[in-house]
Amino acid sequence: MFLYRNNINRVCYVGTVYSLLLYLLYSSLVEIKHTYFIFAYGIPDDICKRFDHYCIINDCQMRAKSPLFSFLEKFWKTRWITEIPIKVLIFFNAGIKYKLFAQDHLYFSTAVIGNHDYTLIEDSAQIFTNVNNGNFYQSTWNKRNNKRFRFLKLIYGETLFGIFGKNKCCKEVLLSEDDKHESIKNKTKHICNIYDSWNSSSEEKKKYINYIYDLNENDLVSLSRNNVLFSQCFYPDIMSVKEHVSIYKNVLSHYSSNEIIIKTHPRDVLDYKYFFPNYEVFDKIVPAQLLSLNGLIYKNIVTVCSTSVANIRHSGDIIWYGTEINQTTFKRLGHIEPPEGAISQIKYT
Repeated sequence: MFLYRNNINRVCYVGTVYSLLLYLLYSSLVEIKHTYFIFAYGIPDDICKRFDHYCIINDCQMRAKSPLFSFLEKFWKTRWITEIPIKVLIFFNAGIKYKLFAQDHLYFSTAVIGNHDYTLIEDSAQIFTNVNNGNFYQSTWNKRNNKRFRFLKLIYGETLFGIFGKNKCCKEVLLSEDDKHESIKNKTKHICNIYDSWNSSSEEKKKYINYIYDLNENDLVSLSRNNVLFSQCFYPDIMSVKEHVSIYKNVLSHYSSNEIIIKTHPRDVLDYKYFFPNYEVFDKIVPAQLLSLNGLIYKNIVTVCSTSVANIRHSGDIIWYGTEINQTTFKRLGHIEPPEGAISQIKYT
């Protein structure tokens, strides 16, 4: 099994290119080389294949390719059957000592983490404060806390009933900035300021990270516009394509096509080039923060409610439309406080 390789002493399970970037910035090159990466569906195969030690656990591909997986996954009572092969893999490595870094809200987090102590990697800045404001993640906690499934905790571990660090196995959290929410007040916090970490990194490490994301000068030039719209993946997470498109039609109606470029969220699956053919779209899967680390300074940043804009360098303003732009986003995500100094365009619908 993979952990029996002598040079592996860390495991990192992530499902977003941002969380992966935070781990890479936090770790030394040696630590990265000694890490076994488990990638969820949010990490493109091209990025995965640039690592020495990795596997891909893509529930979306499994659902598409396996009728049995899709069938089992539809039923809450039997959903965990789909995790058995991964549980077997982790069981055979149970005696191996390794430090685990993980996101605990991913599809197979319960199988990967089990009852192993782990360091939780933030999904975005201030994520612990923000997820407690809305109903989307709260409904997930309520479903998993159903007493009928309590016995499954013995098999699948603490994260079955406590995502985003609300469990006994989460001992530490890796953050880009301090998050003062009470849910992590008793956790050991590792604050990894992305700019400080980047500036203190060697040129070798910087080149390595850029290589992982296939970032080049042309990418930086293409985003040199007065306004950059950072999209979010509302569809399919919480709404239909029609609703998602209507939100961005509303936002883009305030800008002509020659004064703004759309930077898609790494997990955003909407075809913006189809729905907004007159607007330029940058859809390369790369964290916006990495573009800033490489010297790109945006002028004005436009977003609905992406908290990631707080640590993206810009010379102008952050223009914030808020979850209130749409009834579904407000109902599911609640009010999200804009970053300090942002120009609020919040209008209740």
